[in-house]
Amino acid sequence: MRDVARLLRPSVRWDTLRGIAAVWPTVERALDAGVGGFVLDNIPARAAAELTQRIRYRADEAPLLVVDPTMLAETSSGEPGFSLPPLAAVAAIRDTHAVRRAARATARAVRRFGGNMMLAPSGDVVGAPRTDAFGADPGAVALAVAEWIDAAQAGGVLCCGGGFAAAGRVATSRCRPIGG
Repeated sequence: MRDVARLLRPSVRWDTLRGIAAVWPTVERALDAGVGGFVLDNIPARAAAELTQRIRYRADEAPLLVVDPTMLAETSSGEPGFSLPPLAAVAAIRDTHAVRRAARATARAVRRFGGNMMLAPSGDVVGAPRTDAFGADPGAVALAVAEWIDAAQAGGVLCCGGGFAAAGRVATSRCRPIGG
């Protein structure tokens, strides 16, 4: 059962009234079951750092602590947030060094937050302009995603690329629901 639990990354959601005290008993039960890590969801930076330190101390194996970089800019406690230009703006420069610098800066912010894995970058190839994607050219998107992942991982943070390549261009789906 612990082998299966290692594959799980339950979400830890912040309780604005009780803070870490509200989530810690559940985190301990998950660690006892052997989960492989957690997705940190909407947790203020200082509390996230404290929580990840407690998780690392308590875990019997190194857990994956996953952060969505878009939430790093959101702060409810008045703490300075982290923000970058949208991926489309970074890609518009057409400079792989700019993509790598953005990825390294994001990796540093994720590490400061206490994470060691990020839900980024988006691999969507979009038909209509969107700020959360690198663009509409599949080759350029693939290059930007590869550069981002390489730079972030060199900075000590694993990446979990998001989206589905070319989903922005799919007009209809041939997929059917299971049992449909």
